[in-house]
Amino acid sequence: GELFLSRSYLQKLYKDCFGKGIIEELIDFRIEKSVNLLKNTDKSINDIATECGYTSYSYFSKQFKSIKSISPAEYRKKLIM
Repeated sequence: GELFLSRSYLQKLYKDCFGKGIIEELIDFRIEKSVNLLKNTDKSINDIATECGYTSYSYFSKQFKSIKSISPAEYRKKLIM
């Protein structure tokens, strides 16, 4: 059967159950995937952004920095040192 829940109500239920919104979870998942790719591949940061679902490098970099407090390029540079 179908559940007749509005999108906003479903998002509220999700946040109540898991403490984070669906969009926040998606962003966290994408950033953690990008961290893994930065650590374990030599792909360009632009390619990593695309692989993680971002259409804009600058938006990816902004979200990465807001979560990790460092840019993806700086993060990769720290791994090399």
